[in-house]
Amino acid sequence: MVYDRPSSESFTGRVEAPDGTIYLVVMEGWYWNSLDWIHENTEWNDRDFIRMAWNCANQPSDVIGDTRSLQSRFIYFFKAHIYYHMTDILNKEDGIIDDNINI
Repeated sequence: MVYDRPSSESFTGRVEAPDGTIYLVVMEGWYWNSLDWIHENTEWNDRDFIRMAWNCANQPSDVIGDTRSLQSRFIYFFKAHIYYHMTDILNKEDGIIDDNINI
């Protein structure tokens, strides 16, 4: 697969949540390219990120301190998990293995 989406342009993709709801998610090409690369080169796949994002988004808003809609929280956590996982991979390739480096 070619990871040819321009990293700074936005692209829309369909993401199906565990409850069957289909969300149209708009993310920069970097996220979509990273998701494709992770899927092809690691044991992770799209469903892993969707499940983690869904679990985070469904936490009570007073626990996570986020009162936005479920859809907004889901998309936020979906992007966050892709970002943190990909930067963790890149950091490890660069010899940085401190789990707190992305904070």
